[in-house]
Amino acid sequence: MELKKTSAIALVTLLLITVMAPCCSCSSMALGANPKSLAETMERSSTTTLNVYVINYGTDSIDCILYVDEAYKPWVKLDPSSFTLNKSENRKVNVIITAPLEGEDINDFDLFIMGSSAELNGTPLNAGLKIPISISLTNPPDSPNGITDSSIWMNDSPTGINDSPNRINDSPTGINPPDGEDGNTSYTEILVNIVLLLLIIILLLIIVLLWKQIQR
Repeated sequence: MELKKTSAIALVTLLLITVMAPCCSCSSMALGANPKSLAETMERSSTTTLNVYVINYGTDSIDCILYVDEAYKPWVKLDPSSFTLNKSENRKVNVIITAPLEGEDINDFDLFIMGSSAELNGTPLNAGLKIPISISLTNPPDSPNGITDSSIWMNDSPTGINDSPNRINDSPTGINPPDGEDGNTSYTEILVNIVLLLLIIILLLIIVLLWKQIQR
């Protein structure tokens, strides 16, 4: 009888360790971006710059790679197009768009943000975000010398980039991270946590049943 109790106690202890281990080693990955979409009206053959903030809401470092639809790669330059975000960090990405002389008036494409983080039990955690971009093209007005007056569409800053205050928040830390609903969050972390929670509940039920057996 004593041997059975000792074995049961040892089994309960082992199960407790099994339950606690995933809680201590679980990777947390949550990738977000602000704003959730971009839209701009610009003249053909002109260049403008939009901004996106990529945010790491999780506790692990995330390696990020950004790209756009293949057909629009000649239009778009991303600066930077790859980087690493540590816990709670964010990064401003310049989306530099050069409109072609020809093409449709309305152009819709996507900016993809792919993130990869630490491995969980040998399985890498990956997350992906998609930010819709809509570009409306207009014909430049005719100037006397036949050259478009760039001052119509370009800000008078040295870089020629339109840094309108209503588009980004240039706070000392880069941005004020938005509330959860303002960012796109990875579903990978949610699925992993649900599976772990179910496993923990099952193990706890087994522990309770074994403990009742010990008390008898």
